[in-house]
Amino acid sequence: MPVQGAALLDPSQPQPVPPRLRDTPLPGPMFALTPPGPVGGQIGTAHRMIVPDADPAGRWALVCQAREDTDGNGAISFGIGDHGLNEGDTAAQYLVRGSGAGERIEGLIARDPAGCWLVVARARGEIVLLDVERGMGTELFPSIESVRHELYPLAPATISFDSSGEHLLYRRRSKRRVLLVVRHLESGSEWVVDPGPGELIDASWYPGSAWLRIEVVREDLNGDHRIDVPRDQQSPWVGTCGLGSTTFMAGHSEDVSVESVAWATGLRISGKGHRPFGDELIVPEEGAFVAVAPSGTRRALQIESGCRPVFGDAIRGRVIADCGGDDETVLVAFDARRRTRIGRRSQYLYSTRVRSRVLELNILNGGHTWLSLDSLRIVDVHGDALAVHGSRVLIRGEHDVVLDLATGRQRRLRGPAYWWDVRGSGRYAYAGPWLVDLELGRSLARLATRVYAMTTDGRVLVDAGEQVVRWLPWQAAARNSG
Repeated sequence: MPVQGAALLDPSQPQPVPPRLRDTPLPGPMFALTPPGPVGGQIGTAHRMIVPDADPAGRWALVCQAREDTDGNGAISFGIGDHGLNEGDTAAQYLVRGSGAGERIEGLIARDPAGCWLVVARARGEIVLLDVERGMGTELFPSIESVRHELYPLAPATISFDSSGEHLLYRRRSKRRVLLVVRHLESGSEWVVDPGPGELIDASWYPGSAWLRIEVVREDLNGDHRIDVPRDQQSPWVGTCGLGSTTFMAGHSEDVSVESVAWATGLRISGKGHRPFGDELIVPEEGAFVAVAPSGTRRALQIESGCRPVFGDAIRGRVIADCGGDDETVLVAFDARRRTRIGRRSQYLYSTRVRSRVLELNILNGGHTWLSLDSLRIVDVHGDALAVHGSRVLIRGEHDVVLDLATGRQRRLRGPAYWWDVRGSGRYAYAGPWLVDLELGRSLARLATRVYAMTTDGRVLVDAGEQVVRWLPWQAAARNSG
């Protein structure tokens, strides 16, 4: 059913253009980073490590290591125990650029998809934006404590990059108000978006870079003379190498207002159920659907009444919609000229996620359903997706296979994979012990060594012997494996 309650602000009226950021403190001056270590050198030190994240191009790696005997037992060791908490000696996070021991940091807060830009909490506490390519940094906040609760009540989900890697979204306080700031990374220009009265809870990017989704508690509806929102009691992004969960202090129940905001023009659309469609937004309106541009112009979409858009495919000019009821899923593709029925499933469609050129459908049928955006082929698979590239999906099931959604063909790996030890970057995936080329649709080699990370050009971060971890071409790692 169409989502009810969406209200589109009148696009015929002039929309305010948010001013450049002038009345809030500007970020600190730029500074040069220390030169990275030589390519091919040792990553970190000769101690046990965990690699939570790494650059798809191999320019940096985030490593967790214990480098001192902090528990006094005469040995240096650490591990991740129950609930993701550190065990053994105290471990710290290090950002290694190129190679070497790296810089100790409090945490990697965010990075763009290509790994060119990082937001890091440094050891002294300041939060900085790093330009990996140019080797430059800019201070965003002087300390972690200045933003931990006041600006980010639910942890720093709002410090995020758009999917294109062109813009950064974060928050600043000005005159007792919390404002959203969109920074153009290349030029350093910034725009401010005022979320309006009330308490800002969350803000995030829609896929693309034209629209933001914000959640605000506007009014004190429970009569306690304050606006309550949940507060983060444990920050998951600083000071730990574990995977500890975040606990929240729940506030009183208040109604949350959800709005979509075109940050460059100030256009706001209230209501839920909006879907991105390139730079436009699919919005329900009076029983039909329109595509709204950031300028406010809109056009009607040929989507039948009673259908629910689930994905806007701007590249192919069509909208995937669910035209079923509460107990079934009927997928239909609509474009400007025709209606194409895709398939029916006898369970409700709960959620969707686009991954490369395929759409993952979470249908409550006990398995996974995949839709090729190229061919509109739909396939049910009983197993978990370990990696996706193009139209190919690496599936862990009764038999580990590479599924090609373009053709429907499946190719089994040479042997079983360890589903808990999975890495992927571009066309390459590692499902221990197998290195898989998803573009070719087959396994390439068996690597009898730990793979910490991978790059899009086929290098693997592995133990090269004698506790030396470095980037190697996968062919060299395969030869070392015997």
